[in-house]
Amino acid sequence: MAKKRTNSMQKGSAFEREICKTLSLWFSHGKRDDLFHRTAGSGAMSTARAKKGKETANSAGDIGYLDAAGKPLIEAITFELKCGYNKVDTTSLIDTPSRNKKPQLLEFVQQAIESRKKAKSKYWAVIHKRNAKRTLIHFPHSMLESIRHDYYCRFARYPNGHLQITDIPTDATSFITVVSAPLDEFLEIASPKMFIDE
Repeated sequence: MAKKRTNSMQKGSAFEREICKTLSLWFSHGKRDDLFHRTAGSGAMSTARAKKGKETANSAGDIGYLDAAGKPLIEAITFELKCGYNKVDTTSLIDTPSRNKKPQLLEFVQQAIESRKKAKSKYWAVIHKRNAKRTLIHFPHSMLESIRHDYYCRFARYPNGHLQITDIPTDATSFITVVSAPLDEFLEIASPKMFIDE
């Protein structure tokens, strides 16, 4: 069991490094692969200090910036990264009976929302990859609304694009509207300038 947990942690760390590199290359238009890094303990230090009423700059969520050039993205979005969790899918957000345990993807979203509050960023995003599947990004509908015109114009021109919008019930009277898309498509369509101008 310990070996399986170690392998899972190594896989998760490798995924986090891969995403940091991917976002760095995207945000720098291919010029840099080192703008972003994994936060200490994947945000654990920020969480521990928050319990004591202390803030920790550039440490909430799973990604921080190494270079000031990456600061605008981290100030705009707090990222949570998840690798594995093969039973997680967007369908579970709408077909899980309310009496059952909440869908794991909803737990991820709620974790990201809490991290966003600590970071005081404008948005949150969950980047998730199941084994042998495409990497997805989930983010709030408010982020899509803010970049709507540019994003939709680009999306309309993108062949075979995928975009899913889901209302997730959080209790009997409220819900969160989440947008999901393959990460590679999102990065192809979205421009870093959309977040630099935030």
